[in-house]
Amino acid sequence: MQSKASLPQYDMDISSREKDIFEGQEKYQYTYGYESLEGVAMLKGIPKSEMPKLTWWFKAGRVVLKLLENRFEYIADKNIILKIISTGISIVKLLFSLIFRGNKEKVLENVALEFKKKKNYESHANISDYKKYFKKLSLPSVAHDFQQDSSFSKMRVAGLNPVVIKAYKEVDSNFPVTNEIFTSLEGFEDDNLENALEEGRVFMADYVALKDVENGVYKSVQKYSYAPKALFALKVSNKSESLQPIAIQCEQNSTENTPLFTPNDGEVWEIAKSIVQIADFNHHELITHLGATHLLIEPFVVTTHRQLAKNHPLYILLIPHFQGTAFINYSAQKRLVNDDGPFDQLFSGTMPTNRAVVGQRLSESFNDAMLRADLKSRGVENNKLIYPYRDDALEIWDAIEVWVSEYLNIYYKKDEDVLEDKELQDWTKELVTKGKVQGFGDNNANEITTLVYLKQVITMLIFTSSAQHSAVNFTQQSYPGFTPNMSAAGYRPIPEDKNKTQKDWLDLIAPLNVADDQTDLMFTLSGVHYTVLGNYSFRYFKDQRVTEAMKKFKLELQRVEEKINKRNIEDKENKYTYMLPSGIPQSINI
Repeated sequence: MQSKASLPQYDMDISSREKDIFEGQEKYQYTYGYESLEGVAMLKGIPKSEMPKLTWWFKAGRVVLKLLENRFEYIADKNIILKIISTGISIVKLLFSLIFRGNKEKVLENVALEFKKKKNYESHANISDYKKYFKKLSLPSVAHDFQQDSSFSKMRVAGLNPVVIKAYKEVDSNFPVTNEIFTSLEGFEDDNLENALEEGRVFMADYVALKDVENGVYKSVQKYSYAPKALFALKVSNKSESLQPIAIQCEQNSTENTPLFTPNDGEVWEIAKSIVQIADFNHHELITHLGATHLLIEPFVVTTHRQLAKNHPLYILLIPHFQGTAFINYSAQKRLVNDDGPFDQLFSGTMPTNRAVVGQRLSESFNDAMLRADLKSRGVENNKLIYPYRDDALEIWDAIEVWVSEYLNIYYKKDEDVLEDKELQDWTKELVTKGKVQGFGDNNANEITTLVYLKQVITMLIFTSSAQHSAVNFTQQSYPGFTPNMSAAGYRPIPEDKNKTQKDWLDLIAPLNVADDQTDLMFTLSGVHYTVLGNYSFRYFKDQRVTEAMKKFKLELQRVEEKINKRNIEDKENKYTYMLPSGIPQSINI
């Protein structure tokens, strides 16, 4: 039973606190040697207390069965009797393992094995071939408009990976866009590139983080990784505007063989857009999703158990937001990002260079990743830019920040309380040393010395575990769930000229059976909604002083929900639902 929350310096029962910490350090230990994520600070093994509850397994099991049912009907349509029987046996085995054996972790292993059973790579004739797979699954709405430039642009600010776009201030010699190119595009005929740059109306999506990723090979099939740049601009207007695509360069450096492609270039423009989409998908999975949510939070999970007593106010507040994270991360490194696993099969790069990209993200500053710092560094605070992710994220961040502030004010009255909290100081020290959290602490000094900064840290942890992960996880079904929109890998080199056809574009994206597996993976990863932000279990907080602040938090989340719904009704073109509070889980648990 949870004891009354107390800071260690005001607790008379020091022996119980010391026992909690000792037991936590016995159960929760760091490791850095996992083969699939070597060098990353993670939890060694999975304590029984970190295993998901039965309700989570039920939700996950329903998703798996839905996917198997979809594949069964798809195969049946192709009249391949033996494969129907094989799929039926797989369903029975999964049900038996899930319900009767109680070995629930085995379910994930069996699902992963399904991705390894590869057929020959199947060709495709047109986009409609990819839609045939959706028998029991809902066809993502993006399948109807993904080739429109407006859809391509919207995904930079309200799609799978809405955190890459940044302000572009001056023309770079490695991206030789000219005023002639700029004014040749519809809507910009009477504009001027220099004016647009000065007025802050030009933006770049630059995938430089992928420049050293090496082309992967799976089952003797060559794949290609890309590190493109894509330029966008806003039209001259007195109101907020949507991004318009200007030009794409398919690699980092400009050469004679790397032309700029524009919306005026016909079929090759579709190829260029797909190259951006492939890069965006790889950047998302390696950096924005795996690196900046799952693995960013893991050391905080481990160290919270190792350095905070169970009645420490921070332990009590954070544990619901860490529920399931260690387990899902362990499962991912064992069966998703391992050699020969689904990621190796589906995505562009070799696994060693993919891991290097993840490691690079984890070497970046914790403080710089805080929402307002990130938006400022990317120069996207300009309200002239319609940016649904930014607007909703700020609403959720502010609601969490008020909740955290009011909660912490109950226990910390002044900065001295922070400094004298030995458990907090040990927590901070271990996060930097064993947890390898970079750019942490007041003034990046690896110390928490002020209550103001502590509030920012806890807000960041809760926001990342809930809203940020929601924004980058549940979009997986909506956008790469339909492979022609976002293929996980490219299958042709970048184009060196503009003489291309639709067949060249189809040859670039994933073959049909690989697309089927991509769809299954995306629907699996975004299919489980478990817990809801702000819905702590009944009487979870034993301290009655917390009750009023928690009620205010829930009311504020309701207000945010109403505001987002109202905007989505009024502006259907820019509808964005991934940060509706009712759809945001408390923690990273899928």
